[in-house]
Amino acid sequence: MLCPDGCAPKVPQGAFKGVLQSSLDINKPGVEIGMVKMADPGVSIVIVNFNTREYVFDLLDSIRRFTKYEPLEIIVIDNCSTDGSREELDVYNGIRYFKEKSNVGHGPALHRGILASAYEYVLLLDADTVILKEGLIEKLIGVIDPDKTFAAGVPQLLNSYGLWVHITDPKNLTDYLRSSVSVINRQIFDSIHPFCCLINRRMYIERIDSKFIAHGMPGVDVYYEIHLRNKRNGEGIELAEVGDVNEYVHHYWAGSRSKTGAYMGKRKLQKAKGAPFLADIDCALKHTALGILAKFRLHDIIVEAILRNKR
Repeated sequence: MLCPDGCAPKVPQGAFKGVLQSSLDINKPGVEIGMVKMADPGVSIVIVNFNTREYVFDLLDSIRRFTKYEPLEIIVIDNCSTDGSREELDVYNGIRYFKEKSNVGHGPALHRGILASAYEYVLLLDADTVILKEGLIEKLIGVIDPDKTFAAGVPQLLNSYGLWVHITDPKNLTDYLRSSVSVINRQIFDSIHPFCCLINRRMYIERIDSKFIAHGMPGVDVYYEIHLRNKRNGEGIELAEVGDVNEYVHHYWAGSRSKTGAYMGKRKLQKAKGAPFLADIDCALKHTALGILAKFRLHDIIVEAILRNKR
């Protein structure tokens, strides 16, 4: 059974507002497609579904059972699922539902959900999670400074290539080498794990140049930008650590990342940044320490140049 014992049944018909269906335009920040006006305080939960039928409905039911916070809205973005969940979400009450015409990737779908959100804070939840008890949103909001904090949740270390850093675990030679290279280049930085992450919507839209784009680690460029801006300009953008999130939400680790790989969106990201040749050098440089070093430094140089040009 995917949901804990006693999980609430499906939300009764008519209990909440009707379903909205549309496809968002990533190039129109602040677009209002069936949106309500911004309210303060308030939380928009954004969930991206792609073939997670056996999990996403348990998540939605658990949100209704264990989330008493108001005002609240639930936004579901379907990435053209083929497992039946796309059609079943059509008749699920109490959500704002957007259907993509193709699988745009996890990061872009999250981005579009954030643009469609109505409230000041956005809670990103992976579709293969389930809420275990009351108080999750209150816990996350309680550690946020609205003027300084970008995100709250479970902390993790990343490097500029979007990989978890396992410096003390050399069992995976490739990850160990990549992590070691990041240490040499001083490009290890803090981030909040995307499976359960509360973000400051206004800061995401107005202050952060990078957006959620990559698959698997959708926020790598956002957190890398924050790292660079804090390091160079002393901007003081904060990430709030909430170490006991796992007491409130369980992650099954069964989403598309585990099926298709964490970095399938990286080439789209590189092309979007005007550096398509980065994808082409992957094959030639993939498995050597020197190649890994070259990829890291080239990627870092390009990202840093882009950020400088935007300021």
